[in-house]
Amino acid sequence: MFEVAPESYHGFLLLGLIQMKKGKFQNVVKHLKQALTLEPNDVDVLFWLSLTYLEVGKTSAASPLLDRLIKLDPFIPIYQLLPGWLHLMEGQFEMALEPCQKGFNINPGDVGVRYYYALVLAFNNRIDE
Repeated sequence: MFEVAPESYHGFLLLGLIQMKKGKFQNVVKHLKQALTLEPNDVDVLFWLSLTYLEVGKTSAASPLLDRLIKLDPFIPIYQLLPGWLHLMEGQFEMALEPCQKGFNINPGDVGVRYYYALVLAFNNRIDE
């Protein structure tokens, strides 16, 4: 792919995802940041880079990417939910409620979204909900 289009953000995205599968998070960040430089508003790149930062506990790096991701596509439940996950990781359980509820309200049938919303409700002692 790079022989045909050496500045392909898709190529860097793919390399980043391959590195993610291998668990090499420094390489994931390197490749996804290159992809983001080439295509700063690609929601797939923003999603995977944000998710990677969250996975390794770099919430301050994930936060502005999540803001941009939600502005670009506010109708994807998992995009709405990720800031809640960020707050959950930072121990801000109450702040995690609103974003998780937004994601849930967009698609209450999504099993992953239901799981994280239920988890956040539990952390806020709202088991009955």
